[in-house]
Amino acid sequence: TICSNSSEAVVSTQSTGTQPWNIASSQDNFSFSPSPQTDLSTSSLQNLTQFNREWRKRKGPQKFDLLLSLSETDIRRIFHAEIGLGLLGEIVDALHSNWAEEHVTSVLNILTTLTKCGRFDLSLRFLSGEEKTKLKSLLDKMYALSETDGVSELFKMYEVV
Repeated sequence: TICSNSSEAVVSTQSTGTQPWNIASSQDNFSFSPSPQTDLSTSSLQNLTQFNREWRKRKGPQKFDLLLSLSETDIRRIFHAEIGLGLLGEIVDALHSNWAEEHVTSVLNILTTLTKCGRFDLSLRFLSGEEKTKLKSLLDKMYALSETDGVSELFKMYEVV
């Protein structure tokens, strides 16, 4: 209740002494406990902004694990408009640096799906010389293990000679 007394306004509480807008003042034993941080599941990554936030939090093998956890649908949803500036090179670096033979199918699927995303050609043009070298090395390793048409197609799609 607001009471006007001459030129000053005085704010008083209801007769119960509670302030409904301030839960901390209306409970005798109130204590603030923040909700625990939980890992963001990859299915909750809906767009490039959310992916970038999660990507930047991670280092080395954690970035590789994030990529492996994404389905083709996730990748296409996240990168439907574009693969962010410089991100294709970072993805290539993460795949190359954490490569293991048992991941050949997953890496093949990731690289193939990225070619179907928005502005892939533009992202490809922004790869640095070092990133292109890593990409070629990665594709060569994959080809040595699995001489499939899929790997051969990746050489063409990524313009690797």
